[in-house]
Parts: sequence; C-alpha cells; structure tokens
Amino acid sequence: MPPDFAKYLIGCRRKSYSPGEPIFYQGEVPPLGMFVKSGVIKAYDIGNNGDEKTVALIGRNEFIPPAWFFGKSSASLYYYQAFTESVLILVQREAVKRLIDTSNEFAKYMFDKYIGLFMGAVQHVNALEQSKSSAKIAFILQHLLTKFGKPIGNGNHLIPIRLTHQDIASMTGLTRETTSVELSRLKKRGIISYKDQHYVIATEKLQALFGLEDFYKL
Repeated sequence: MPPDFAKYLIGCRRKSYSPGEPIFYQGEVPPLGMFVKSGVIKAYDIGNNGDEKTVALIGRNEFIPPAWFFGKSSASLYYYQAFTESVLILVQREAVKRLIDTSNEFAKYMFDKYIGLFMGAVQHVNALEQSKSSAKIAFILQHLLTKFGKPIGNGNHLIPIRLTHQDIASMTGLTRETTSVELSRLKKRGIISYKDQHYVIATEKLQALFGLEDFYKL
C-alpha cells in the first residue's frame, strides 16, 4: 500500500461487519466508500426469479463499490454484504481522487486495482460461458485460486474461504444439486479435497483436465 494512502487511512473511521450483514444496497448512492481492511465481501445481484447471483468476492485492500470509486456510477450497481467477519474503512471519494492526482505511486496502485477488477470480471465471464457444468465450476475454482489461493505444497493450493455448495452454485448459475454432483466427481478424481472446511485444489490436475494452463497464472 502506498505510504500516502496508508497515512490517509489513519484518520478514517472503521466499521466491523458480521457474515451476512448488508453493507450497500443495489441503487444506493453511498455518501462514503469502503476500503477492505480485512475479510471478504460478496457482491451480488438478484435475478427476476428471485435467485441470488454472486458477481464477485472482494478481498483485502480492495474498494467497494468499485464503479462508484472509479467514477463510473453514482450509485452502487450491486448488493454488497460481508461474506466473512470483515473490517472496512470509510473513505471519501474526493480524497482518493486528490491522491490519484498528486501521487504517481497511488495512481499506479489504483490502476493496478482497476486492472485486477477487470481481469476478475473477465475470468468470471469465462466461467459462465462454459457449456458444461463441470467446466463452469472448474473455471470458478481457478478464478478463486488466482485471487485468494495459497500454496500448501505438492502442487496444491488452499482457498482460505469457507465455501458451501450453494456459494459455488451462486457463482456459476448452476443449481445446488448440479454443483454438488460435479464437486463430488472432482473429489473422486483427486482434483479437490478439504482441509478444515476449506477447498484444497490439485492445481495442475485441474488445469490439465480443463485446459486452463494458458488462461490463468498463479
């Protein structure tokens, strides 16, 4: 984190959120934005049939709502709620804009965040465009590995977030039942396992099976 921004954050108010607690509603015009100090935030939409569709999981050192921060929308485009225990720092958009204008280091920091946001959206779209349900899940798992994965040896990576079958179904647009069947198949093939209720992925096996080597780099 650039020193200019770290110094600015010292005087900002912090708020703690419990899992499932709402942060922003879709269409809400935020008076202040949020910087994720710790935890994971879920951005989601609700379809015409009432089903919840997860758009993104947002982690440490990211901003919400991102479109509002980057001046692309005056309102929140999605619902945001805490996915895990989270601490957020309230940030003024005008102050962030001033830092962008006056600090090359911070401007690069924000540019990198914007590129990361764009790449995450592309990866999610890649997952949704897959015709087979198994491929949708594989692409989502690889996306989560790219963003959150931690190497734990023997070519395995841990996703340090507790995810239910319904959570993954919401990310892929599949039913929970279909998701459960496909995850069970991946487990039988030795591609996924579990450690302390977290997914462990045999990364090379996953990439080789679904041809992901050229799409994602850990």
